[in-house]
Amino acid sequence: MAVIGDGAFPSGIVYEAMNNAGGMKKPLLVILNDNEMSICPRVGGMANYLDRLRSNPFYTGLKTEITKILNNVPLFGDPAERFLAQLKEAVKAGVHGGMLFEELGFRYFGPIEGHNIRLLRKYLEMVKGLDDPVLLHVVTEKGHGYQPAADDPVFFHAPPQFHPASDDSKTAPTEKTALTEETAPATAGGKSYTQIASAALARQMAADERVTVLTAAMCQGNKLEAIRRDFPTRFFDTGICESHAVAFAAGQAKAGLRPVVDIYSTFLQRSFDQIFQEVSLQNLPLTFLLDRSGVVGPDGPTHHGVFDLAFMRIFPNMVVMAPGDAHDLEAMIAFRLSLAGPCSIRYPKSSAETAGGERTPLELGQAEVLRSGADGAIVCCGALLSNCLRAADRLREQGIEIEVINARFLKPLDEKTILPAVRDQPFVLTVEEGVLAGGFGSAVLEAAAAAGLDASKVSRLGIPDHYIEHAERKELLADLQLDAEGVFTRCSELLADAGRDIERVAR
Repeated sequence: MAVIGDGAFPSGIVYEAMNNAGGMKKPLLVILNDNEMSICPRVGGMANYLDRLRSNPFYTGLKTEITKILNNVPLFGDPAERFLAQLKEAVKAGVHGGMLFEELGFRYFGPIEGHNIRLLRKYLEMVKGLDDPVLLHVVTEKGHGYQPAADDPVFFHAPPQFHPASDDSKTAPTEKTALTEETAPATAGGKSYTQIASAALARQMAADERVTVLTAAMCQGNKLEAIRRDFPTRFFDTGICESHAVAFAAGQAKAGLRPVVDIYSTFLQRSFDQIFQEVSLQNLPLTFLLDRSGVVGPDGPTHHGVFDLAFMRIFPNMVVMAPGDAHDLEAMIAFRLSLAGPCSIRYPKSSAETAGGERTPLELGQAEVLRSGADGAIVCCGALLSNCLRAADRLREQGIEIEVINARFLKPLDEKTILPAVRDQPFVLTVEEGVLAGGFGSAVLEAAAAAGLDASKVSRLGIPDHYIEHAERKELLADLQLDAEGVFTRCSELLADAGRDIERVAR
């Protein structure tokens, strides 16, 4: 038995499986849980098809009558039950003609009310003895039984922690403002990286009609509602079909547009082959915005976006960028229009900090030096830059001057800035919110080895070779030594190895 939601149902792998199962003619029950929702309202032709199944007046009336009868039939073994099911199948065929599911080799039952447990048990008992593949279409309501979730299923798909509006544990906040300030996502200046990226895209779309935006059922998560509203002919939600989204965007780029594929880092992995065949191989000017890169907290190992640096850098023609802060992100989204080929820009689910100070203009493959020092170097790839700067400030308080380099680019790597640090500094610590295997630190080691430098002076901080469980983002970064304290501690250890001990200051 397999259970699948209607939001995921249009995914290509579903049809591959149904084609396989329908041809094998083995007993398989597929329960289609149809609540008219993905993470946000479902889209596409399959959604329209399921809506027609739910809303046909004649069939709906027949379903109501059969439900009344079946509710009075004993739970097991009554021949009338099978007779009624056969009758319904015959009427259904007359109303709808050749059903899509039946053409694929499945016997279709439904739609039935999924919250009527007695009726649901009857149908499950009825179909479990059939020898052919069966699709049982079950209609439910997202958030059923919890009124705030039923009223706002998009927000309550993955809400932040909240306290009920009263001491009654069964009472929930009726408005989003009831969420406590301390548990709502905190952002510097009221903006997250996601909001900054969305606003920058909207400005580009207003200025350049070639710019399009594609997402895969993540309009709300990627804060694209305003773009969907203001540019409806240039916004495309493919549903949970990341492979198709990338191929679709590649077609747009081939036709002269400048598409942006805005997808969570972890979900982009589903389109690996399309990134290779449709984008990189053809060197198309397509931009990947990788939201939720790095550790994302309570969503856990399926959602941590920690592999993109490692797998995006292997593709020829691909420019791989990792903004160190909000300033970099805005600059990179503007810069991407000047590129003739594909690029990726990653950013975390977190507050958008700014490093401050005088900044170096963004140029292809160039890092920037934010702190000077001769006692060691930190080379940061991505939005952990603020943690690295805090660690450097603490070391400076103890008389240790650490060079801090904001890498900005993983590919092309700024060897002119980074390799002199490897050659001249007592140590170089690379910091990235991605897997160490094949990531930014690996790229620095490869470049150092190719240049004949002593790569043993390079130490790496990043995601180790195991899956990271769920916890709050701050907790995870601390566990991984990727917070300011962790970077400070690692630098202290490297200084000790180089023969220079420092006195730790409690913080």
